[in-house]
Amino acid sequence: MAMNVASLQKVALALTESQTTESVLSLIVRGLAEQSDVALARVWLKGPGDRCPACPMRRGCPDRRECLHLLASSGNPIDWEAGEADTFDDYSRIDGHYSRVPIDGELKIGKVGGAGLPVLMHRNGDEEKNEWIDRSEWVERQRVSSFAAQPLIFEGEVLGVLGLFSRALISEEEFSWLRTFADSAAVAIANARIAEEKKKATDELRLQIEVLQNLPVTAWTVTADGQLDFVNHFYLEIMGQSLEACTAPMDVWNKSGSDLPPFLANLHPDHKERIREMFWASIRAGKGWTFEAPFMHTADGRYHWHLDRAVALRDKQGRVVRFVGSCADIDDLKQAEERSRKAYEEIAALKARLEEENSYLLEEIHKENNFKDIIGSSPALLKLLDNVEAAAPTNANVLIFGETGSGKELIARAVHSHSARKGRALVKVNCGAIPADLVESELFGHVKGAFTGASQARVGRFELADGGTLFLDEVGELPLATQVKLLRVLQEKEFEPVGSNRTIKIDVRVIAATNRDLEKAVRSGQFRSDLYYRLNVIPLRVPPLRDRRSDIPEMVLHFATQASRRTGKETQGVSQETMRTLVDYSWPGNVRELQNVIERGVILSKRPVLKLGPDLLPVDDAEAVPDARQAFESRTDASASLEEVEKLHILRVLERTGWIISGPGGAGAILKLHPNTLRSRMKKLGISRPAHVISSPPQQQALHVTK
Repeated sequence: MAMNVASLQKVALALTESQTTESVLSLIVRGLAEQSDVALARVWLKGPGDRCPACPMRRGCPDRRECLHLLASSGNPIDWEAGEADTFDDYSRIDGHYSRVPIDGELKIGKVGGAGLPVLMHRNGDEEKNEWIDRSEWVERQRVSSFAAQPLIFEGEVLGVLGLFSRALISEEEFSWLRTFADSAAVAIANARIAEEKKKATDELRLQIEVLQNLPVTAWTVTADGQLDFVNHFYLEIMGQSLEACTAPMDVWNKSGSDLPPFLANLHPDHKERIREMFWASIRAGKGWTFEAPFMHTADGRYHWHLDRAVALRDKQGRVVRFVGSCADIDDLKQAEERSRKAYEEIAALKARLEEENSYLLEEIHKENNFKDIIGSSPALLKLLDNVEAAAPTNANVLIFGETGSGKELIARAVHSHSARKGRALVKVNCGAIPADLVESELFGHVKGAFTGASQARVGRFELADGGTLFLDEVGELPLATQVKLLRVLQEKEFEPVGSNRTIKIDVRVIAATNRDLEKAVRSGQFRSDLYYRLNVIPLRVPPLRDRRSDIPEMVLHFATQASRRTGKETQGVSQETMRTLVDYSWPGNVRELQNVIERGVILSKRPVLKLGPDLLPVDDAEAVPDARQAFESRTDASASLEEVEKLHILRVLERTGWIISGPGGAGAILKLHPNTLRSRMKKLGISRPAHVISSPPQQQALHVTK
């Protein structure tokens, strides 16, 4: 054949400018088909076995995973008789019998594709030497004389096969030129594929960027050295930043004296240092990061919590190429978490409060001084009850004055039980029985670790009494420092537990009681005047038992009945002589002393009618002992031990002070002992405050006075 080399060179040059595989393949076969005497030019490229079940060559295919795909075809068909174009042959078709050719199969094309070696064969008159001819009738009809197949090789890899059928003999020189052309074609095919892959990657990247730009979350990429090189519109919109500021080179923003990246400028100041350290530690380690922090949103001018996550992208060698990340607005979630946390704390606090309240109420139920009715009808008592009835419905603070044992706590209970708060607890605090360093913890509670020994949190009495009433017995014994805090609670209706900065709002009515002269204490500076006036909104004075002697007979019968029931002893009445003695006695210990005398008499009496002997009947100090020494000697003898003498002396002082230990008029001051030291001595000597039993009126038959 007469190969036009210049024409092939033009085709080769055109191949370098083609950007798609399809256009390259089309140029190859059309350029060869334009050569004189070329009957057919085709290109097969390697591809996966995709038509194996329907492929006509499947029986001769040694490996169905890969085969040669016919991708381009062009030629010049002629009619055998008329010399005109064969209307039945379309040489541009690529879906015919040879659309798939097995590699290393029976056909020469497959062997060239498998071995990568070129083949040049000529038609011979001897049919046995024309084994390369698969369809002899087509060769005869198209007057084919030579067949040439060149492997398309790029960088040592066989891409496919270039096949050429010529009506003239192909010379070795032309076959050599065809080799050169095949090499150019292989390079063009490889370049086109690379260009297509790049275009595909570019298109995919463009699509991904478009998606990232329109995501409803922030998205960004950071280079391996910490430079932001992409950020989407959503980020810029909510942060109110410009793209130029966010992507400024590191040497620009380093001049500001901070190595915090500009795209993190909207961080809350309290979190900047933490995030800065974490960011650069992640960059240096080549690892992604996850953090939660508040960012300022310029749209609404407030901080929103964000969840920031980043992952490291690496190349084939494992080197970090860049970091890709996003920020999701989790402010609603954080607010929900905060609401849940507060709700949980409130539930826990309410649970603790209910547990404390239930425990307290159980203690109150088991106390023997929980009576419902006040015994007596003397004018002094009735006047007091009128005042109680008037004061109870209000929320005003009440200050109860009265001697020791006169029933101040009973009056406080009466005020509470007749108020709108009677459905909640009446919480009692004996201010004189609490060590000074623990008063605040008792009243206001404390958190865990607030002080040495605070191994767990405790609910204070004020919080426990929220919605109810707090009874502060012996309020005059409160330390001055505690008085200041108590005043604030009364004024502001709020407080902070010891060791906590959490403010607790409360609604508590305060009833206070004292046996001291608070006005005198105010003048001497031992009690704050402003607290006194806050407490003394409604003063109630409980008359001593000597001012309501007409109530004593009824009380004697009541206490005797209660003692009989409790001890299991039968008591039918009280003798007239005993009753006269009891009515005439001055009762310095008031109702409490009367109750103790009756209980002692019932226990020691051997008769159904209570008759107190000289050893049981109380006597006034003026009649019995001229001075303290005689009183002391009357209760001891020469055989008593020093410990017994000490115990008796302490008991005597405690009885005179109404068991008040601390304070100017307390037993500690009289004995010249620190209150805590006195408590320790009492514990060692086995001294404890006697229980005073006050309960509801008996349901059994009433006792009577007998002669």
